[in-house]
Amino acid sequence: MLFRSFGMFVSLTIWFQRVLDMSGLEAGLRLLPVTIVAFLAAAGAGRFSGRIPPRAVLVTALTATSVGLLQMTSLQAGSSWTVAFPGLVLCGLGFGLANPTVASVTLTVAPPHLAATATGMNSTFRQVGVASGVAALGAIFDHAIERDHGRLTGAALRAAVARDYSTGLDRVFVVSAVIAAIGALLAGVL
Repeated sequence: MLFRSFGMFVSLTIWFQRVLDMSGLEAGLRLLPVTIVAFLAAAGAGRFSGRIPPRAVLVTALTATSVGLLQMTSLQAGSSWTVAFPGLVLCGLGFGLANPTVASVTLTVAPPHLAATATGMNSTFRQVGVASGVAALGAIFDHAIERDHGRLTGAALRAAVARDYSTGLDRVFVVSAVIAAIGALLAGVL
């Protein structure tokens, strides 16, 4: 789950800073909707965890994330960051619903004497997923960047780089969305 999620933040942050000329703080503030919605969704997931089956929550979470990622493919070279806002909200919803549910399921399926081992493994695989996602999606993003723009200068060079970044970001979002959709499907049938 984290493979497809957190890897896209690196590429999106680069987009905000390199294409939209935002500072690190400005880019971070644009990602705040993800955090706020994730926080609220996690509280809701915890409150309803006994009444809604974990499978339904995970399918909903992964589907919301997949749809959010696909929505963000609408970012183009001249887009404002607000184009990504609905997708960021949906991704935050997915993250917030999934994280406490996965933790709860981990404790539910493990025998009591292995609870610490199960949570440790969950935490380890979470970190491996984040690192793998950042690396793999970063490579996908990087592959889309043209290294030689010939003799372009000024506005023409800037427009070409913005198009490259847009292409790379789209690829990252699509790959991430497909992984999330596969996760939703597997969560529904397993």
